[in-house]
Amino acid sequence: MSRIVVVTPWAPPSDGIARYSANLAREWLAAGHEVIVLAPPTTHSGEEELSGEVNVRRVVTRRTPWAALLDEIRPDHVVVQFAVPALRLAALGISALLRAATDRGIPTTVAYHEASRDVGRLRVLGRWLYRRVAAETRDAVAFVPREADILRAVGCHRVRVVPHGTRERERLDATAVRESYHLTEPFVMSFGYIHPHKSFETFIDALALMGEPVTALLAGSVRQRHGLFRLLGRVDEKYQAMLEGRIAALPSSVTLRRVGYLPDHDLRALLQSADVVAIPYRETSQSGVAAEVLANGSAIVAAEVPGLTDMLHDAAIYVTPGDAAGLAAAMNVLRHSAAQRETSCERALWWANEESFARTAASLIANAN
Repeated sequence: MSRIVVVTPWAPPSDGIARYSANLAREWLAAGHEVIVLAPPTTHSGEEELSGEVNVRRVVTRRTPWAALLDEIRPDHVVVQFAVPALRLAALGISALLRAATDRGIPTTVAYHEASRDVGRLRVLGRWLYRRVAAETRDAVAFVPREADILRAVGCHRVRVVPHGTRERERLDATAVRESYHLTEPFVMSFGYIHPHKSFETFIDALALMGEPVTALLAGSVRQRHGLFRLLGRVDEKYQAMLEGRIAALPSSVTLRRVGYLPDHDLRALLQSADVVAIPYRETSQSGVAAEVLANGSAIVAAEVPGLTDMLHDAAIYVTPGDAAGLAAAMNVLRHSAAQRETSCERALWWANEESFARTAASLIANAN
């Protein structure tokens, strides 16, 4: 079996890419591989993910001595989970890691999570950084075709599209969890980190247009940012304040529970018991939220944007981005039709099995370069 080094954010703190890497690590461990995680330093306390099963070394900075580290660890494969906000300034050192690995004949794979967003937001700096990393990338992975096109445009010559991956469903009794969030009535929900592109205002406005009493849950918090990325955090905080104003103006027919970060167990239990899960994004590269919704067999209404349609396939009812009336109508269809809810749930579970983390984990290390 192989010794796999994964360069990635790692919980704590928990975020989408840290969760993603933990799911892959579980699959590699189950297949008999050794997993070593190289992660950025953290100031957060708490037990590390997969403690005792994975060797976690928090050594990833912009000045990590990659050559010496690779000579010490002697990995069979290096997998990098690349996104600039997740790796922060350590992203500047990834090209040096890839070059050192190539010089030693070590296969490398770079999974690019947010290419369109990184290049779009960071502009000249983003294009420069991506070209720098692309020049050293021997095996580039995108999760949807649109992202693959962006990687080719910045200089990645060998790009594969690999399913994002979904984890196996664990059936949960949601009774106690629902009671703890005061969700004793049938409910609809939306969740995720608070960013403007998530278009949660469309979900909030849709609740007011459903034409009947409705209970809803909106879960999510502003992602913690560091360094230069605090500027993006301020945008998110202003957006969150706007959402709170929208919530305050909702009619009395809407009961909206507003909570922050949901623990993993609670999230899965609520996804399995919600009548409808809405993903109202204006744009996305790929979506850990979509993968989680598929894995839990939810009935889904989603905005018809690349990234979501690539991942959700025929499991969702699609609506025009920003169309609150259309979102309200689609949620009402699923709320009032048990047959359509069941069909959406069945298709979600089918795609979750078809694009499982087990398959994705195997694919990521299959193409030794």
